[in-house]
This record gives sequence, structure tokens and C-alpha cells, in this order.
Amino acid sequence: MSGAVDPVLSDGGQALAEAIAASGAAVGVAARDLAALDSAVGPDAIAAGASEVAELGGRIILLGSVRQASPELDRHELRDAAAAARAHGVALHANIGALHENRYQPEFAADTLAAADDLEIAQFHTIFGLMEDRFSTGPAWSDSLIRAVGPTRRLLDRADRPLVLRTHEEMTTFEAARFLDEVDHPALRIAYSPVNVVCRVEDPLHAYDRVDSRTTTLFLDDGEQVRVPTGADRRLRPLGEGTVDWLSVLRRFGRRPGGVVLLDLAQATFDVPFYDADWLAHQPDLTPGEFARFVQLTRAGGARQSSIDRRRAVARQVLRQAHRIRESTRSAREPALSWLAWLDTLDEREIEQHLGGVFEHSSWVAAAVAEGRPYRSLDELHRAMMSVIRRLPEREIDAFLARHPDLGADAAGLTTASSQEQAGAGLLTADASRAGLMRELSSAYRRAHGFPLIVAVRGRGVDDVVREMHLRQTGDTASERERALEAIGAITRMRLDVLSEETASARMS
Repeated sequence: MSGAVDPVLSDGGQALAEAIAASGAAVGVAARDLAALDSAVGPDAIAAGASEVAELGGRIILLGSVRQASPELDRHELRDAAAAARAHGVALHANIGALHENRYQPEFAADTLAAADDLEIAQFHTIFGLMEDRFSTGPAWSDSLIRAVGPTRRLLDRADRPLVLRTHEEMTTFEAARFLDEVDHPALRIAYSPVNVVCRVEDPLHAYDRVDSRTTTLFLDDGEQVRVPTGADRRLRPLGEGTVDWLSVLRRFGRRPGGVVLLDLAQATFDVPFYDADWLAHQPDLTPGEFARFVQLTRAGGARQSSIDRRRAVARQVLRQAHRIRESTRSAREPALSWLAWLDTLDEREIEQHLGGVFEHSSWVAAAVAEGRPYRSLDELHRAMMSVIRRLPEREIDAFLARHPDLGADAAGLTTASSQEQAGAGLLTADASRAGLMRELSSAYRRAHGFPLIVAVRGRGVDDVVREMHLRQTGDTASERERALEAIGAITRMRLDVLSEETASARMS
């Protein structure tokens, strides 16, 4: 890429850069999209790749194999590679292979697990299989999903790290959500890739809503569906120039704790032959409404798939621009650092008084983290506060959750923070129909689980919130308890941002 002129971003590319910057998510890049790791391996290559990622404002490299750090898995080389990445502030993620019984490679997975500690792997990535597996009869697709549940649980127990399942072209989001329910392991989450779900005749935005509460990673890519005689083709495009509604996806993704936006550009072209009855028979979850939305997104005619070189050049420019935007707002974050220093001067009672409203009716959380000062960042303070909650026995966690308000509740019973958040989302002024629906969904959820349906509503609208309330009605109590804690994590992290900014402004005025 040296000597190449940076491409001018389209309006869509610029808007995407702004949305990435605003999301607060950590940015990562797949090794295959880094010039430094295109063919080189070893600690020096990892160091060069980490430098490349850091220049783009990134903090994560996704390795296709741990052997990119050391071909022979030499422990000294692995540790040197980890240290080289760490020196640039970059964490390493690693692919652990596919879960489908015909694709699972025990030796590859074992090598990945064995190298994970020395290489300081923070998270594993997986896919279920490949496109042809969906149409195979040995085993049938539905059987392969069932048969992978037990082995996936055992893999997770051995991994001792989060594992994210990518929404790949062979798997629908309906199936991904059900698979997570069946595996029922807290370390298994979703990595959402919108350009892949269209291969299953899914509308990327509605597909995301189905897995939103389980998603911790977004895969950055773009494309469009072009009409052809057999149905449609998926053709990949530069970021911001396709039909993926990235602004809406990122708005839904929000500022969730641990959120990752990871650039990994697909290269294959797939057809979506929806006029073929046999092909459609392999999409049992497809509804008429979803099909209609998919067809609306298809374009008549269109250029051939964009080259990978151009897509990489545009993607790098999008990430650079997102980094510039974040850097330009660094001065706005400086008050948070002085606010943390000010917190260090307060006694425990004053800390509880000042931070007591961050968690609903639970000022004791603030008191519990007072002795852990000093905190170097808002993220570190927030992690400490969430750790207080997560260490509670299950019965006490449920009691803590029960202190939270229902969505669309009477404003008179809300705390100041909840009132501002729900009002900002339009929940307190919703029309009678939506207000009644929210009450009905909230009541049904409380009856099922014993605690309220909790959603991070800041930056969202009434219809978004109601859609998630519908989707959350089918979860089991253990899964919903975890989703509630994740939502509280997002809510309280944003409250800390607001509190630090307001207090710093008041102290400077």
C-alpha cells in the first residue's frame, strides 16, 4: 500500500467513521487485512502488524492461526510476539476453527488452546461451518447443529476465555440464537457480520435485532444484493458504499462494555437463488416479511464486485478517520481524568453520595469501590463497580435487578437518571398503543423471571425498544439475568460519562 494515494471517502464512509468513533468500541483488524501479516510470520511480523493496527487507531489483531506468531509454536517466540503486541497497546484474538463435525480440526483447536496463555490471547473466534455444509446430507444441517452442542460446551470449558461465534454465510441468525440457547454457556457470544446474513435471505438490520443482546463484536464489511435471473448475488463493496445500514447497527450496538468493531473483509461472491424451490426449502426460518424486506434491498443491475485492494484502501481510510475523530475529542475526555483525581480526595461517605445514583437504588456499590482507588480511567472504575454486582450470590443479584424500573413506567416513580434516559428515548411520551404494549410486555417478563426487563435505552427510540422487548420474551431466566447485567453495564457506563462531564464542568465554572 506504500505510495498509494488515500481514497476520498464517500458520504457513507465518512458517516460510518463518525459512527465508529462515537460507538466507543475497541477497533480491531484481521491479520489477513494487514500488509505486515499478509505473508510474514513470527514475533517481528506481529510487532509490525501491531504497529500498523495502532496507526489506524486499533487495539486488536485477529489471527487466522496462532502459528502466525510462531510457526513451530515455540514458547519463547509466542511470548515475544505477545510482548511486541502489548508494547503497541494491541491485544491478540485467535481463530480456533469451525464447530461443524466435518470441519472441526482437533489438532488446530488444541494448538490454539495450548498457545493461548503464552500468546496472551484475549478471545477466541469461531464459525459453524461452510456454505456447502448447509446443503449436505451427511449429516443433515439440522442434525449437525444439534450434534455440535456438547462438543462446543466442552471446548468452552477448556478455552477459559470468551468465544465469539461469527454469523457466517451458512448460518441464519435464528439458528445462531437457538444454538447459543442450547449450548447455554456464558462465555459463548455472537460476532455479527451483516454481509454474511444476506446469504440466508435475511435483512441485516432485523437479523441484528435477533442477536443484539448476545453480540459483543461487529465485523466491518459492506456489500449489496444485485438482482440476477436466479434471484440475487451478494457483491462486496467498499465500506459505506453498500446497502448495510451501518449507522443503525452501530446505534443499536451502542457503547456496550467490551464492544469490538473488527475489520475483516470477505472475498467470496455468493449467489442467493431464491427462485429455486429446493434452495428455499433449506431456509426454514424465512418469513414472507423478511423475504419482502430482502427483496427491497436488492438493486437492479450493478457493477462487478469491488476489488479487495480498493476495499482495503477505503477501509483503512475509514478507520483512520474514525481515529482522527476520537483523537480530536480527546480534550473533551480530559475532564474525566481530573474528575477521577478529585474522587480520590473524597471520603467513603462522599463517594457514596456522589456516585450513589449510578446504579439504581444501590449506592452501596459506590461505597464498595471506594477503597480500590485510585482508578486510572472511567473504564477501570466501571469494571470495579460491575465486579461488585457480579460477585453477589444469584439470589442477591435478582434482588438487585428487581430494584430497577419497568420500561415506560410512571415518571413519578423513576430516579432522575432513569427518567432522563426513558424520556430521551420517548418512552414516557409514547402513544397509548405503545405504552400499553410496553406495560404488557414488562408484566409478562416480570412474571416469567421475577425481575424487570432491562434495556439500555439511551440513544434509541420507542420502536427500537419495543422490538427488543418482544425479542427478550423467549429467553430462559439464566440467559435473561446475564442480558440484564449486560444492559446495566451499558447503562451505568454511560451514566459515569455523564456524571464526570457534568461534575467537571460545574467545578470549572
